[in-house]
This record gives sequence, C-alpha cells and structure tokens, in this order.
Amino acid sequence: LDFLRMSVEASGEDGEEVELVEDMREDPLFGATLERTQDGMLLQAVVIKIERGKFSGHRLYLIEYTDHDLQHLSETDLLRDSMVIKLRSDPDVQQDGNLGADFKQL
Repeated sequence: LDFLRMSVEASGEDGEEVELVEDMREDPLFGATLERTQDGMLLQAVVIKIERGKFSGHRLYLIEYTDHDLQHLSETDLLRDSMVIKLRSDPDVQQDGNLGADFKQL
C-alpha cells in the first residue's frame, strides 16, 4: 500500500510529475470533507494535499477515500463531481488528513 501511495503522490491525473503547493493550507478546499458518487456508490473523501503539475501548472487535489484509496482531481473535476460537506475551520489540520473536530458543517 505504501508503494501505491508513493506512486500516486509522485504523479498527477495523467502521470504528470507534481510538486507540493506551498500555500495549500490557505486554499479553502484543503482538508475539506467531500461526498462523491462513483459507480452508484456514495463515497466520502478528504482533501489531504494540494499539488501543482510541473508542466501544466494546474492545481491537483489529492483526496483520500475512507477505504484509503487515493485520487488526484483537478479543481474543475473536484467542484463538478463532488459535494463539499465540511470545510476546515482551523488552518492547522493534522498532516495525516485526520479531520477530527476542527471542521464545521456547511
């Protein structure tokens, strides 16, 4: 699983190399809890990291589902295909993506 996690974190949606966005904690979607429907199933996920494609320059949101699967989404895909159910209320979200009680309902 760690090998898969490292390979997902090292490349974006289309296999593009990515780099960490330095100001990701200022993005209102960092740490957000999402609901997405995929193959008819309702899934919950958390935005755990925001990266930028080295060549495209696009922001890529790394989300982790409750089953620990990881997926990069562009901002457009994230906002189009997901419903944000909680936003981070405290800028100091734990590094591991754990939301704890520091979030507010929309």
